[in-house]
Amino acid sequence: MEEREMLAVSTAVDTESSQEPGAAMADIADIADVKEVTTTGRVDRLAMSRQRTYTAEITKAHVALLERGVILSKQVDLFRLVNRHYYTLQNWHDQNTGWRIQRGATAIRLVRQLSAITPGYVYDRLREPRDFACLTWILWYAENRQLTGRGNEQQFLLSQLAEQIQEQSLSDVDNETGFDFRRPADRYSIQRALQYLEDLGGVQLVDGQTKEWLEQAVDADVLYEFTDVIRSLVSAFNPQLLAVVAAHLNNEGKTLQPTLLQHILADRFPVMAIKPLVRAWRALLLGPILLRYDDPEAFAELVVHADEVANELLESFGWLLDVNRDYACIVRASGMS
Repeated sequence: MEEREMLAVSTAVDTESSQEPGAAMADIADIADVKEVTTTGRVDRLAMSRQRTYTAEITKAHVALLERGVILSKQVDLFRLVNRHYYTLQNWHDQNTGWRIQRGATAIRLVRQLSAITPGYVYDRLREPRDFACLTWILWYAENRQLTGRGNEQQFLLSQLAEQIQEQSLSDVDNETGFDFRRPADRYSIQRALQYLEDLGGVQLVDGQTKEWLEQAVDADVLYEFTDVIRSLVSAFNPQLLAVVAAHLNNEGKTLQPTLLQHILADRFPVMAIKPLVRAWRALLLGPILLRYDDPEAFAELVVHADEVANELLESFGWLLDVNRDYACIVRASGMS
């Protein structure tokens, strides 16, 4: 269309130039101006298109990091996308959450840290407290094989894993809380934990059927293999901090208390001190809700910066912020908080 318009203008100028040379010179100047405006418009549209593409990529990468426990290298497009924008993504988290993006040759994940204890969390695979305990013991088993020099042999039998977990879980606690994999409930817990790790890409099934082992069929066993991803899932923890938090959660005689870690730990772990607005960001992104009761200071800071946080949330994730009198939460595009 633009070429046709230019041709029409050029033809008109050619016709007029044969009659009035002075007027023709003026029209030629006008044509130059039209060409310049047209070129500028094309450049502007191209720049806007590139900006929209860049913004869409950043949003997709942000959401993927938050919604996926691990992004594997075999998820080629997503892995490359997050890798390409790594520095932009990490800079955002440095400013808002303080979380670190861990990336390697085979996996990328956002290492999330809590500012509060939110009880009652369940996942598709992990439902019971003993499921989470099994998951922790499996990660211990994987790390222990590395430390004892058996890291090159990543394959293991499910029966061997169960034996090690049962032995270790009974070493420091009473028999009631330790694992006994003769009990069907404990067998299902370890199965769910392994399935969760398999979904994340941390382990893979080599041979056998877990169902037969669950049903205690004669001589039934399953061969698994740890992948390189498993190491990225292992994190060190402070035993003293864990003991304090566990004592708080297990104190059934107390009334409902705020779940803020700093409230629970008092001044015993200064390293846990985190700025209120950072705590608000963490609670919102981890979900499902930030309660004013749990962290009044962070909630008050969020209210003060509500417009700023809402704009940042919309720009980075495409989500909305809903702030009420006693709670705040994220509303996603689907309408789900």
